[in-house]
This record gives sequence, structure tokens and C-alpha cells, in this order.
Amino acid sequence: MSRPASESAGPAPSPAFGARTDVGRVRATNEDRFVARPPLFLVADGMGGQNAGEVAATITADLIEAGAADGTIRTIADLAQALGRANAAVWQRAAADRELRGMGTTCTAMLVAGSRALVAHVGDSRAYLLRRDELRQLTVDHTLMQRLVEEGRLRPADIATHPQRSVIVRAIGAAADLSPDRLTVELEPGDRILLCSDGLTGPLAVDEIEATLAGTPNPQAAAERLVDLANAAGGADNVTALVVDPDRLTAAGAVRHDPAPSGRAAGGRSSGGRSSGRRAVGALLFALTLGIAGLAAAVALAPVTPPAASPGTPALPSATPAGTASPSPGPSGAPSPNPSLPSPPDLVPAPSPISRPSA
Repeated sequence: MSRPASESAGPAPSPAFGARTDVGRVRATNEDRFVARPPLFLVADGMGGQNAGEVAATITADLIEAGAADGTIRTIADLAQALGRANAAVWQRAAADRELRGMGTTCTAMLVAGSRALVAHVGDSRAYLLRRDELRQLTVDHTLMQRLVEEGRLRPADIATHPQRSVIVRAIGAAADLSPDRLTVELEPGDRILLCSDGLTGPLAVDEIEATLAGTPNPQAAAERLVDLANAAGGADNVTALVVDPDRLTAAGAVRHDPAPSGRAAGGRSSGGRSSGRRAVGALLFALTLGIAGLAAAVALAPVTPPAASPGTPALPSATPAGTASPSPGPSGAPSPNPSLPSPPDLVPAPSPISRPSA
């Protein structure tokens, strides 16, 4: 599924979230994808030659969005398993198409569940929490640089100039099996969450991101401003920013949102025309119900003589015979429109590091 070089989305007039993705100033195509369909929010940053990263990111975003839409993703475990299914789909697609081999994608996905934010993450896209105007990184990058920092072999200040700064050690599509990070955030009133690709965090300092999120009340305006700042700093990579105000989202939970393709936010639509139509149909059904009830009462008062049974006519059974079970539907009452992909094998090779193109 192709995307324009620049997309913006966000509900109006009182948005609870806002998002924008942009191709940047250097790349020819945009391999970032986002989903903004409450309660699901997701950013995926594809990588691989010949636009294969776009394929990996689109497979991931579409599969996880479909799971949230059909109600199969409700918990943090469900979300992590969905990333695993996306990994299997990308891995199998790459194995079947020589031109797509080596493709992969990051994925930072979040479900807002009441007073909690449930996050599943792999790669170097990030989730941040702004609380009382202070910004904190929630996720940990799955990069060679982060590993070297944790081992004390590299200073954080040296990452920007390191020749292997683009090497990712865990991503969707890097191996047949995947173990995403999981975290649960207990939300407070006024919290704001940012999901973004590394095209934002690469050129912008944390202080600049923090000041923009704290100083821009409208989440759509904040997302737009962050992308503009990344492009002004050189725009060396695709850049995506998705800003969510969870408490506003909870307050607007009764608003209807129509499905939208990944890469776009779900848009609210007025249901006034539908409501008036439903009221008219309801009145008609009510009138028909009264008429049928009156006819039934009249029939019940009339004497009825049961017909004599004909010889040799078997009696109809009054109930299902004991011990006979009627077929029962699946958990959702019908076959799922999105069957799960086969699980990856138990024995798998170690993940292969994926290297992004150097800016």
C-alpha cells in the first residue's frame, strides 16, 4: 500500500491525538507507517533495499490494525503476540520473494486501556511519556549502540558519530522468531505520549522534543511542529510523530470512529443522518409489533380443535435428544476473518542484524 510523501491526520474539533509522517528532505520514498485508530496507536519504520522496508512496515501495520479492529487484541499479551504474527508474515513473505529478502521493520505499538497504556516494542522507534512537562523515554532501542552503552563500552555522546550507529539487532523480519519488549504505564491526568520513528529522535535533542510537546496543547499541532523541526534540521530520514493525550481519548470514548487504512488516523463522522433513519425504522417496527400482538391475541381467544393424528405419522421430537450436542461457533461466534498465521518454528537461527542506509 503506497503512501504520499507527506500525510497528516487527526480528529476534529477537539483532538485526543494527532499524527504526521513525512518523507524528509533526502529519501526518495517514505517507508514509515503509522496507525492512529483508538485504542490502537502504532509507528513502524521499514528497512531494506528496493523499497522492501515499505512492504515490511505495511504488512506489520495492516495486520496489527486488523487485529485491534476485530477485537482479538485487548491485552499486552495479545499485542505482543500480534507483533509475533507480523514477524512471521514478514519473514515468510521475504522467504518467498527474492527481491524482498532482508527486509524488516521496527514497531512500537500501544493500546490505551482505561488508565493504562500497554506498549509492545521492537527496534529503534520510540515511545515517550510527557508528565508534568518532563519527558521520559519509555522504550529501549534494540541497536548495537544501545547494547555497547549498556555494556559500558561506548558513551552515549559517541553514538552520533559511530560508524555502526545504524545497526539494529532486533526487528520484525530479522529472524523467524521474535520477542518484543512489553511495558505497562499507569497513566495520570494530563499525561501525553509520543510514538515516533528515529527520523525524529536522530536530528532533534530531547530538550527540543520536550519543549514542543509541553508548549503545544493541540496534539495535531504538536505532531506537525515536531516533523517540521526534524526537516529543518536536515530531514535526512523519513520522520513520523504520533502524539496522544490519553485522558482526552478516554473522555471521548463514545465518539464513533470509522476505520481508516494504516498511515492515516481514523476520522470521526457525524451519525445524525443514520440516527434519524434508525428512529424511523424503529417506529415502523414498533407499529408492526403492536399489530402482530393484537392479531395473536385474537387468535388465542378462538377455540381450536386439534386435528386427529393420521395412522403411521411419526410424532415430531420436542427437543434435541440427550447427549447430542449442536455445533457451537468459535469464540467470536463466527470464523475469524483474519486467521492467525502459523507460529514460527521452535528452533530458529539467531537474529541477523539489520543495517539502515547511512544518512
